[in-house]
Amino acid sequence: SAGLDRSFMSGSPLHLAYKGAGWIVVSGGIPGMEEYDELGHQLNEIKQSPEDMEYITSILPGDPSPLLDKDVFFNPITDGSSTPFWYDAMILMGLAACNATSDDLDLRGSAFFDELKRTSFNGVTGPVVLDGDTGTRTASSVHFEVQNLVEDFSDENNSHVRFRSITTNLFADGEWNSTTAFIFSDGTTELPNSIPEPAVDNNYIERATRGIVLSLSGCAILFALSFGVWTYANRKARIVRASQPFFLYLMCFGTVVLALAIVPISMNNTTSEGQQWCTLSVWLCTIGFVLIFSAFFSKTHRINKIMNS
Repeated sequence: SAGLDRSFMSGSPLHLAYKGAGWIVVSGGIPGMEEYDELGHQLNEIKQSPEDMEYITSILPGDPSPLLDKDVFFNPITDGSSTPFWYDAMILMGLAACNATSDDLDLRGSAFFDELKRTSFNGVTGPVVLDGDTGTRTASSVHFEVQNLVEDFSDENNSHVRFRSITTNLFADGEWNSTTAFIFSDGTTELPNSIPEPAVDNNYIERATRGIVLSLSGCAILFALSFGVWTYANRKARIVRASQPFFLYLMCFGTVVLALAIVPISMNNTTSEGQQWCTLSVWLCTIGFVLIFSAFFSKTHRINKIMNS
């Protein structure tokens, strides 16, 4: 609604941005609704009645003349006014207080709040129903408006333009009803085409590339297992015993684990399980690397101790 109290140069970016815009707002009603019109009529009757104004003046605290002198006091309801909501809120509180008051005229806060949540009635703003848990009014019981910004040129040369809002749709009694056609940014009432979905390049790994890397991973695993089997078969040979078979087994096993990390890395993350594959690849890389180099450095350290002893 910020654009309603200012003018824009015709054809400016702000003018084009506001043109055809719209929003959904909570509504207390619109002219033509029986309860809404009746409330406005009764408020006007009160303002025109000397007896009613005298009574209101007598119960208002302090000097009420500054309030009574205001033009908006008991004026007819305008679009976007919160008066219907205030009216329904007062009725709700009155009904709940009557039902919650005990025989000895004792009104407790907890009982009053519980009775508020249980009380419902047909008000000016629609059926007033509160949520039984939170005490908040249910959204389905409130009126909503779709307001459309339309151009209202402010000078004869059409060099500057202002905007005014009009209600095009109203949600009442659980359904939407159209009151007038919505004018879009192109000046027509035809629904514009939807914004096309953006073309996203997910940089998925091609099948050929994945086949190559998985083949290389398989070769690495095959070689590591072959060397492990060869080491076990020749574990009694002098050169193998000198190379410390236990550390050779660890290096072969670490190589297998490290090569297996290629498998989850090559998976395209097209499902919700993609994050799990990424996490698995990190663990496999880390564990494989630690196994290989811890065996290598331990083996080297052991040789140094033997040679320097």
